[in-house]
Amino acid sequence: YEKTTSHFLRTARQENLPLSSNTPGITKECARLCRDQGADCPAFSIDYNGQRCFTLDRNTQGRGDDLVERDGSNYFEKICLRGKIENCRDKVWAFERVPGRKLEGFDDKIIDQVPNRRDCEEFCLSESSFPCLSADYNLVTLACSLSRETRRTQPDSFQPSRDTEYLENSCIATEQLSCPYKRTDNAYPRYLDTIVSRVTDDIACEKQCTFYEDFLCRSFAFYASASQCFISGDDTASAQDGALQSRPGTDYFERSCENIFSSVEETENIILDTETEQTAGQTLPQERRCTFGRLEYEKTTGYELIRAKPYRLYSRRDGGITGEC
Repeated sequence: YEKTTSHFLRTARQENLPLSSNTPGITKECARLCRDQGADCPAFSIDYNGQRCFTLDRNTQGRGDDLVERDGSNYFEKICLRGKIENCRDKVWAFERVPGRKLEGFDDKIIDQVPNRRDCEEFCLSESSFPCLSADYNLVTLACSLSRETRRTQPDSFQPSRDTEYLENSCIATEQLSCPYKRTDNAYPRYLDTIVSRVTDDIACEKQCTFYEDFLCRSFAFYASASQCFISGDDTASAQDGALQSRPGTDYFERSCENIFSSVEETENIILDTETEQTAGQTLPQERRCTFGRLEYEKTTGYELIRAKPYRLYSRRDGGITGEC
């Protein structure tokens, strides 16, 4: 699927999709029900206010102008992707689509005469010279512009463009998003996609979001009195002010992915000196800062890094493995 946040297809006839319950967090079930209907469900929409979803009798092919804004609703359109799609297979949606917008000034590669939007998405997925995180598709010139940046890393460059559609890759691995979270008290995500129960605290809820695999978790909220973790694939970048609703006793968190630097060249020109006062520039990997020294370790006992994905280095049943690791 492609997901278009805060939109609906105004000319489509809709029918209710039969849900197993009216519990909030219906996105995955709606996607499955539509998928099971095959060609009879070319697209579906979700009403997050009423926790309902609908099968639609048409999609936006030949009627892109019929896709209009509606707060509290998301539009999902079936797409058939070919090629390098391994990372997309188990995702609820593969791309986020924003009509009439583009990422200005961060084109890493431009491909001319691309016949349609789907082909542009496939070029992004198959790009090997850099991690393609987003693409702009021009409906008039048929140019497909690939970028390693997104509307979330470069929000000031996300600009209106009448003939362009912005496409953000949602098939990336969750560990590629190492952005810290920012907190808003007494709020929760309006575009609630799923609920995880029996969560002990906000740290455990953050883990659920960070390593969530069915879609990229953009925001979450911890509801302490019910031990619930609310997971959402949207945030203020996609839903603007409508992303949050007020709820006392619930703390809302969303990823803050804005880059410090506007280009690769800026990071290359910064001189780092560990003997002087630290600056914002000292976000580069330790390897870059240790050209004339030797990498050593700091040990922190009784802690773990919650946003890190572990890979096994070494194991031995009888213990004593610290030196080998």
